[in-house]
Amino acid sequence: MFAYGKKQWALGRSIYGFRTWREKRRITLFVGRSFKNKKQLAELEEYFAQYKPLPNLLERHEGIYEVINRVFLFKNSSAQQRLDAIKEHFDMLPDYFSQEAITEMYNPDESHAVVIWQNEELNLKAQLWFHTGQRKEGFLSLFLMYDGEGVYHINFRLGHGFNGEPCIWIGTIQGLKNGLEKSKQITKKMFSYRPKNFMFFLMRQLATQMGINSLYAISDAGFYTNSHLIRGNRSKKVQFNPFWQELGGTPCAEDDKYYRIPIEEERKTYETAKTHKRNMYRKRYEMLDRFIEEISENSNTYLKK
Repeated sequence: MFAYGKKQWALGRSIYGFRTWREKRRITLFVGRSFKNKKQLAELEEYFAQYKPLPNLLERHEGIYEVINRVFLFKNSSAQQRLDAIKEHFDMLPDYFSQEAITEMYNPDESHAVVIWQNEELNLKAQLWFHTGQRKEGFLSLFLMYDGEGVYHINFRLGHGFNGEPCIWIGTIQGLKNGLEKSKQITKKMFSYRPKNFMFFLMRQLATQMGINSLYAISDAGFYTNSHLIRGNRSKKVQFNPFWQELGGTPCAEDDKYYRIPIEEERKTYETAKTHKRNMYRKRYEMLDRFIEEISENSNTYLKK
């Protein structure tokens, strides 16, 4: 027992650091939870010890251990549910992505991210990469970069939906620090198409190229931090539902922790668009159609087809 506790303490120090009282407290909690979740942590290590696509994943991304010990991914998740989600995601990765792409996406160095689309004229780039710090909401992230800096990202994981179909579980969509001014510039360049919406356009196109037709997004009721004590003030709660509804999403009857999001984006028709905006929508949709072709063509560099 002492040896196990010592091992978990060292692991906690590596994950959190050991400088502040907050970090020391986190280590202490991590060790305590490690005893409670000893079975799941052992299964996690055994799984990745035999995982051929990424032999040293846990050594390179020790933060994954924390997923077992913290209520991440969705509200009130159990250690076993989180372990199952990890296994399911990494089991499915080789079904869709090439070995080279998997190696690049899980390289700790961001310069190895897999680019799914880029446009030099707009100075925009979309890339897939696993940032260990985003492990709370998923095991892979889609980043939108502008002028080399992040603007938005979606954290997600692969899995199976309520009917057993392959799907993508979206854990969050977030703007990055100092992205507001960049968002304004992008919106202007893209015929009033907001970067947040474009971010989801990219997510939909990635799913389409993968052959996945089901998208599930975390709801306000399901987001893990909305159950934390620090979220007692409603003004601090994360709100996703209005955006999912804007995208045409509907609450899942099977589980109110998720919204079901249509794989295709609804477009304004000539008749439904306001007269003074028809030209803007026409130019926007022509632009998006070009992007769809570019994304499809580039997908051959990282997806199995």
